[in-house]
Amino acid sequence: MTLVAGILTLNRTLVGVFYDDGLYAGLATALSSGHGYVHPNLPGMPGAVHYPPLYPVILAPLFGLFSVGGAALAAKLLNALLAACGAGLIAWHASRNALLGLTKSWFVAAIVLAAALAIPVLATQGVLFAESLFAVLLALAIIAADRNASLWIVGTAAALALLTRSIGTEPCLVWTESLGNLVAPPGPFDAALAVERRVMLSPFTAVPGVRL
Repeated sequence: MTLVAGILTLNRTLVGVFYDDGLYAGLATALSSGHGYVHPNLPGMPGAVHYPPLYPVILAPLFGLFSVGGAALAAKLLNALLAACGAGLIAWHASRNALLGLTKSWFVAAIVLAAALAIPVLATQGVLFAESLFAVLLALAIIAADRNASLWIVGTAAALALLTRSIGTEPCLVWTESLGNLVAPPGPFDAALAVERRVMLSPFTAVPGVRL
């Protein structure tokens, strides 16, 4: 039902109306055309220093194969699919573990569905925002930690979440830590931090007098 609602609320709004979506599209276009992780719409194509790279990397093939309008529509369909997967994972995990004391699976599903169908959520997944992808990766990281999966599996999921929405990774760490589970082994998580630092700070290394 979440997927159906996401598809029914798709729009053909011009890319860039929400600012961030235009920057994601630009980064994906630059990657697909071989220019690297830069803003192709700005003079001199400066390096991107604010947006984590995973979502633009996923969008890059779409913008390399289709027109801007076609790629945007395909990306919105992908967002709807990811949002549905995220909602399904959350409902499944919450019902199996009686999170927050909720023991009736139908009640858990109803709460998750109501949240997934909220207007702000549908509006967010209807544009080129990374929240849908981040929600899936965050859910996978929490589920893996709660099920005592390999620390490398947990850390990889958390690392991918970090490379999607760096500011949103803290809830994953706090949640799993409260349950007594370690979420971030040094390998994958530190590697993700290194990649993000390299991508976001490397343009400044060319500035005289700046040392990182």
